[in-house]
Amino acid sequence: MDINFIKSTQHCQRNWDTSRQIPQDHIDLLEAAARYCPSKQNYAFYNVKFITDRELIEQIHDITNPGGNGGFGVLTDPTQPVSPDNMTFYTNPQTLANLLVVFGYNVPYAKQESLKDRVGHFEYPFKRDADMAIGIALGYLFFVANSLGYKTGGNACFDVDALRTLLIEDSSYDPAVMIGIGYADDNRDPREHHTDLTFTFPAKPKEEIEMEYYT
Repeated sequence: MDINFIKSTQHCQRNWDTSRQIPQDHIDLLEAAARYCPSKQNYAFYNVKFITDRELIEQIHDITNPGGNGGFGVLTDPTQPVSPDNMTFYTNPQTLANLLVVFGYNVPYAKQESLKDRVGHFEYPFKRDADMAIGIALGYLFFVANSLGYKTGGNACFDVDALRTLLIEDSSYDPAVMIGIGYADDNRDPREHHTDLTFTFPAKPKEEIEMEYYT
């Protein structure tokens, strides 16, 4: 492994070879990555859905541009100012991967009750800890998936109510983020929209992360 591999894991894949299927033993490894990665006090801050049903994946993709004013937005006329009337929105095709993994919040409110007994308040930031736990799990999935030769793409833009309906969940289900994992379409630019060949997502360079060393 070298630095170039690590850098490659950050890139978002926008189109896929959907004629192939991820073998079950690889799905099992990805499930283990999401199940056994670290979380504060080993609490189960999230639940995970592994989706390979092609029809359901496509339905979820369709709701990543909620109401035509969500999804990925670009200026329709770059010479004009930013405004709702000067934006074109696209769905997020990273969701069209061979495997779609959906994370939902599972903030342990029962733990919050027990915490009240011990410290006398309800203000402990479990949602913050859940975000951290989900971020760690996503990182594991990105890294393990790319190590297995797959490409990946994360997405947090979707119609929440529509997603609940598609997943047959009630209003208590609180979706957080999803990640597409699968086989890249090697005949296309990885930034080209899976279903709209007229649109290629712009490249965004990784912003510099400030590092300090104390020795």
